This record gives sequence, structure tokens and C-alpha cells, in this order.
Amino acid sequence: MWVLAFISCNNENNIPTKVDTNFDKIGEIHNAGLDYILENLHIDKVISRSSASSEVHEISAVIYAQVNELSSQYITQLIAEEDTDVQDAFRQYGGESKLLSDIVAIDNSSLEVDDAAKVLSKEANIYLSQYLRLVDSQYDSDADFQNKLRAIGSLITEKFTTVEEQMILLPVTSVGEYSFQYWNENAWKWYAKFGTYGYEMKSQVRSKIWKSDVAGGAVAGLHLWFSGTGAALAATGPSGWTAIGMIIAGKIIASISLCIVSFYLVRSRKDCYMNRKTISSILVIVIVLLVGVPFFMYGDDGYSFPQALLMTVLIDVLCYLPNNIGVVKEAKETSALKQILKYIIVAALIMLLLIFFDSKHSFAESLCIALGVTFFIYLSDTIINASVRKLLKTKK
Repeated sequence: MWVLAFISCNNENNIPTKVDTNFDKIGEIHNAGLDYILENLHIDKVISRSSASSEVHEISAVIYAQVNELSSQYITQLIAEEDTDVQDAFRQYGGESKLLSDIVAIDNSSLEVDDAAKVLSKEANIYLSQYLRLVDSQYDSDADFQNKLRAIGSLITEKFTTVEEQMILLPVTSVGEYSFQYWNENAWKWYAKFGTYGYEMKSQVRSKIWKSDVAGGAVAGLHLWFSGTGAALAATGPSGWTAIGMIIAGKIIASISLCIVSFYLVRSRKDCYMNRKTISSILVIVIVLLVGVPFFMYGDDGYSFPQALLMTVLIDVLCYLPNNIGVVKEAKETSALKQILKYIIVAALIMLLLIFFDSKHSFAESLCIALGVTFFIYLSDTIINASVRKLLKTKK
């Protein structure tokens, strides 16, 4: 509450109630900044290690730090191309180090777009909600949808002209239009960057990313306003507002990039895990076939070749077909309890097959055979999984 009181007092005494600001540049910087991060983000070795190990949070932190630094670097480079008044305003704000710390602060904060209600009027909040609903709606054609975005964006620009309204609402409308264009045209570049070439981003996912992007515009402006630095910069005039726009753009770029990185890290990790499980399953299936057929044919009371082959194939199918279906549905490491349950079920299935195909062995003998085969499968699984994991982990 004291922050709001301070800002309110600052707004009444030092800042003009109306400003004339063009925030279209935020959208342009947003798109160009995302391309800058995409081009300069070094992830190849990081993704390789992340996909093959459990150190996801540690690896993510490395990439997140890159994204934050690249965002602040990009904005600092753009500021250096502006006139001295804008550069002075950026220095007054705190420069690159302040921007980087604010980017990190936003990522670690609980600030959300709904918090705009603490600053904006009821009417302004209604328009903000309408814009976000429009972003999340279905549309027939890109051209018609962009026209709707421009129409409501123009209404917001004309209707809400106070400092806090422009600082929070105008980044939303600028990013909304440019983000729509960007993700429609460039989403494939991001999943190619993360090695998920065969993955098609569904429209719901793209919509979710776009909505997060647009909401990030409001949060970035809100954070700048709450901190008080936005009010101070606005008081310096046009150069301060130019700096405000570029600072907010940097925060939006970092925020949505982190969202995308998080999404594709999970996707890439799932893809690699699925590949590892597929390779491991194929190798174990081959080994079980090569060893199982001679094993079941061995001895005077052994099975015939067709029976031994059929039993071995059925064991492979029962053991690994459900496992691979599970991998497709949910690519997660299997817990110890689930692994134990899996091998109990495997032993029970083998026991049933032995009883079905064989009347030569006693129940105790069949149980010993089932447990022995299950233990062999367990050893094969463990050794091959470890080998494939190490192979993928060390692969460059």
C-alpha cells in the first residue's frame, strides 16, 4: 500500500496527467529482440546434457541466465543508438545492470496481469480484459483478426492517456499485434533451435504462448510503475518515454523467451527420453529373442522351436509394448515402485505362459524359470538403459 501511496503522490505532484506517446516501437523491438535471442542463444551442449540427465533445474538456470543477459544487452545496444537525452534517461534508470536485475526480479516475483486492477481504473481494466479475451479467441482469418486487434488497440490508445494507463496498456496493444505476426511466422525456428524438428506446435499452444506474451506487456509496465522508476522517467518528457518503451520491451522479450525456453526444454527432454526408451526396448527385445529361444529349447524336456519362439515373442510383447505406449503418453522417468510392480507383472505373465504351454514342469519349477527369466530381463534392462543414457549424455 505504501508503494501505491508513493506513486499516487508522485503522479499528482510531478507528472503531467496526459502524455502523447507512440509505443508501436515496443512491438518492433519485441520481434527483433526475439530473433536476436534466438540467434545468440547457445544451447546445443546444454540441451544434450539436460536431456540425458536429471539436472534439469541446473541446466535451465544456465539457459535462463543467457536469455536475461541477452535481453539486457540487446536493449542496451539499441539505447546506444538513440540520442543523448534517451541515453541520459536510461542511465538515470540505472542502465544495463538495473534492467538485468529488474528482468530477474519480474521472473521471481508473483506479479500478474490481474494486479493491474490496483493501478488502473475500472474502465481501463475492462478494456484490458477485453483485449486479452480477444487474444484467446478463435478467428477465421489472420487479416480479420489483425483488424480487430488494431481496432481495439486504437480505442485504448485514444481513450486512456494518463501516465499509468499508457505505461501498462500501450505495451499490451503494441506487443499483441506484433506477437501475433511473429509466432505465426517464426514458431518453427524455435523448435528447430531446440532440436524438436518433428514437433508441430498446436494452435492451442501457440495461442497460450501469444497470450502470455501479451500479458507480459502489462506485467512489464506494471513492474516499472510499481518500482517508481517509470514515474520518474515519464517526468523527464519524450526522451524518458522512449527509454520507458525500450526498457519495457526488454522485459517482455526476456519474459516470453523464458516461457518458450521452458516449454521447449520440456519438449526436448521428452523427445530424448522417448528416443532412449525406444532404443533400450529394441535392444532388450533382440537380446531376449536371441537368448530366450535357445533357453526354452534346451534339454530333453525343452520346447519345440515354434513353441519357444512364440513364447519369447509373447514375453517381449507383454513386457515392452505397454511400456512404449506409456512413454508416448507421458515421458517421465519411471519410479522405483513402478519398476518393481512392472517386474512382478512380468514374472506373473511368464508364469502363466509356462503353465499354458507346458505340462512337463511342476509349479515350483515353472516359478523358478519365471523368476530366472524376469531377473535376466531386469539385468538386460538395467545394463542397456545405463549404456544408452551414458551414450546420449556424452554425445556432442
